[in-house]
Amino acid sequence: MLLALCACQPQENKPDIAKEKEAVHQVMQDFFTALETRNWDLLKSCSTSNFILVEDGLHWTNDSLIHAMDNKWADFDVRYKFNLIKTEVNASMAWMYYENNAMVSSSDTTFPIHWRESLIFHKINGEWKLILGHSTPIPNTD
Repeated sequence: MLLALCACQPQENKPDIAKEKEAVHQVMQDFFTALETRNWDLLKSCSTSNFILVEDGLHWTNDSLIHAMDNKWADFDVRYKFNLIKTEVNASMAWMYYENNAMVSSSDTTFPIHWRESLIFHKINGEWKLILGHSTPIPNTD
C-alpha cells in the first residue's frame, strides 16, 4: 500500500540541464550581439538592471557600457568569437567560463583583443539574466 502511495506522488520537475545550458549560452550570445549591433534594448533584456562587468580593473554598468560603446568605441566595429570552456547550471544560478577573441576594426585600423571571461546568470521569472561578468585581457605574445 505504501509503495502504491509513493508511486502516485507527483515527481519533482527537474530542469533539463542541457536545455538550461543552451538557454544560458543564448543569453551570452545575445549580450554580445547587442554589443556588436549597438542594440541597447537587447542588451538590457539580457541582463539585470544592476548588472556589473569588471574588466581589467574597470567597473561597468549597463549604462556606462552603453555610453562607452556610443562614444569612445563609436567608430569601431567589434566582432566577437568564443571558445566555451565550461558552463554550470543549477536551479536559479548559472556560470560560464570562456575565451573571447574579438576583432576590432575602423576605417584605418584593425586589431585583435583576446580576453578570458566568466559570466554569472540568475534565473528570474523563468528567464536567465546576466548579473555579473568578469573579463581579463590576455596579452598578445607576438
